[in-house]
Amino acid sequence: MRIVLLAHNLRVAGGLSVGKNIVATLPEIAPIHEYLMIVPAGCEYPDFQEQSNVSVVGIPAMGLLKRIAFDLFELPRIVRKFKPDWVWGLGNGGMLNPPCKQAILFHDAHHVYPETHYAFESWFYKLKKRLISHQLKRALPFVDVVFCQTETVRKRFSDVFVYPLNQISVCPNAVSNFSDIVDGELQSPSVLGSHSKRFKLFVLTKCYGHKNLSGIIDMYSKYREELSDTVCILTIAPDQHKIAPSILARIEKENLGDLILNVGPLNQEELTCYYQSCDVLFLPTLLESFSGTYLEAMHFGRPIITSDLDFAHDVCGDAALYCDPFDLESMKSAILKCKASSELRAELVAKGKKRMNSFFRTWPDILRDCLDRMEIPHD
Repeated sequence: MRIVLLAHNLRVAGGLSVGKNIVATLPEIAPIHEYLMIVPAGCEYPDFQEQSNVSVVGIPAMGLLKRIAFDLFELPRIVRKFKPDWVWGLGNGGMLNPPCKQAILFHDAHHVYPETHYAFESWFYKLKKRLISHQLKRALPFVDVVFCQTETVRKRFSDVFVYPLNQISVCPNAVSNFSDIVDGELQSPSVLGSHSKRFKLFVLTKCYGHKNLSGIIDMYSKYREELSDTVCILTIAPDQHKIAPSILARIEKENLGDLILNVGPLNQEELTCYYQSCDVLFLPTLLESFSGTYLEAMHFGRPIITSDLDFAHDVCGDAALYCDPFDLESMKSAILKCKASSELRAELVAKGKKRMNSFFRTWPDILRDCLDRMEIPHD
């Protein structure tokens, strides 16, 4: 078969990771096919120079309107020239009137939740999401299979886009390259040295409007005294989002530097020390499709405090302590409850280990199931 993978709009964050993993893995598990990989230029996707059955087209970055024009006019020309049997759009959308069967992978939860879940975003950002949703709706009549990352998103997608549930399958995220768990004595990051006796909340996320970082600051500002023997560790950079500089400025302006510590982005090698030096993963996010951070916390044996919302329940089940991310008192109470009970923390860790073992799958296993759904042969 001849297969086109469309990953040209997967340039950052979780989308980039998903795109690179699928593009790299598919030819490995199904080497009998011919592939055309349409990827973003300059994002370190595989180049497949030594594989004669894989061609790569790199697409430069472009603004929203230019990208829509590219998808409508230039992309069909490139795809039709390849004469594919399947087109698989990995970036939340598909082609209008493709020359063959088509599947899409949907993993942008903005399109299936109300805008209240990303109210901190700009009007332009919300308009951009509406335009992309409109393009997705136009493409759906030409889509044979939709893949979503969880059962929750699968059902929401069916309801929002009025798309048959039996044409939607689950393609979960895989967390690749777990850091090793360190046995024995661990050297805590030096930046945490002055907080050694405090209850440490690890907020492992980039800065996005839906991650509720402003809510964390509001909580600490309101309950400064009650949370005085805790410290919240952020991992953001000023250039990650338009609101990032204001988030960091608020911490300084409101004199919360002793309670909220920003250590900046961490690389994979640093995660082991931070996970094992912190007491809980704290993720009061307002919006997710599938957060691999949950599985990382389970892997490192850390209890999870997260949002009492459907996407979190789908991944974490009974392995998390839930709070209302729209309610500061609920967030504060969950932290204090977890802090006060070592038995609760141990119970959450044990349930997390069990759940991770049932949820964690490799990309080859996941993609074999996807190919079976599309009736494409593989190894």
